[in-house]
Amino acid sequence: MFGAGFLNDKIQMRGPTLVGQSLVIIMGACLMAFATNPAARYFGVFVAVGGTNSNIPTIYGYQHNNITGQTKRALATAMLLMGGGCGGIVASFVFRQKDAPDYLPGMITVIVSQVLTVLLVSINGSWFYYRNKKADQGEVILENTPGFRYTY
Repeated sequence: MFGAGFLNDKIQMRGPTLVGQSLVIIMGACLMAFATNPAARYFGVFVAVGGTNSNIPTIYGYQHNNITGQTKRALATAMLLMGGGCGGIVASFVFRQKDAPDYLPGMITVIVSQVLTVLLVSINGSWFYYRNKKADQGEVILENTPGFRYTY
């Protein structure tokens, strides 16, 4: 988490780190789901958890950097927390006891959610780049705040 935070502040971007950490999670989840060697599967747990724990504060930073106004930020934070809670509900349905010890439906759900994260952050980053370019040319004012630029 500290390394990701330092890198994010250094490069002034959050999206590339989110994508990179999501790829780390995918790698760890694939090891847990598909490796036959127990040591490799166990290593996959550490890889996936490391990526997950680093992505949580990065997501909050990404959100806070790209929303102006306290009310909008508070609402977005509540929605982000709600989404995390929904993830817990989904997990109770996809990690079923009958799928033990591999829990393949759950692992596939984790992998798909991270692929979706990579796609959405990439699309969002492209959109932010386009909007920032328009704002730099003086064609638009972003978020009704002069001088504001999105962080991708």
